[in-house]
Amino acid sequence: MTETHGASMQIGAAWNLMWHNKLIGQKGLFQSTIQVGEEFYQDCVENAVPVDVRIIRGLWPNCMAFDIYVWLTYRAHTLIATRRWFLDLSWGSLKMQFGFQYNSMRKFRQNFLLALKRVSFLYQKMEFEERPGQGITFRFKRPSIQSVRVPDQLPASTEKK
Repeated sequence: MTETHGASMQIGAAWNLMWHNKLIGQKGLFQSTIQVGEEFYQDCVENAVPVDVRIIRGLWPNCMAFDIYVWLTYRAHTLIATRRWFLDLSWGSLKMQFGFQYNSMRKFRQNFLLALKRVSFLYQKMEFEERPGQGITFRFKRPSIQSVRVPDQLPASTEKK
């Protein structure tokens, strides 16, 4: 007997996208709009992982470093919540996550380590150690930025009018 399960979530409830795929530097893209679905929005609010915008700015324009930082922030957030402070990953699993486009493991490893060093310079609450020929051990002191729970209802303004 085979049993399957599934679910679907509407990410974009409505959209108006305006651009021409042959024009570089077009301004129309910034006038485009996407209205997210209610269920997707609620999921984002309830399961948000905070990122430090200062770190993101410092990583620009290195896309791999950005991806690594956001992923590490998520991993730190979830691991520390379960009282785990380190994560061992193989080079193979890291390549599947971040470097499927690389033909050689050597080239991926070289680029990943360069991007990771850039991340670790800005995200100093995380340390890493390469295990030669095996992978990397990540150690988390705490998440990159502390999460703050926003109350469902904000208090009325105390401002005098």
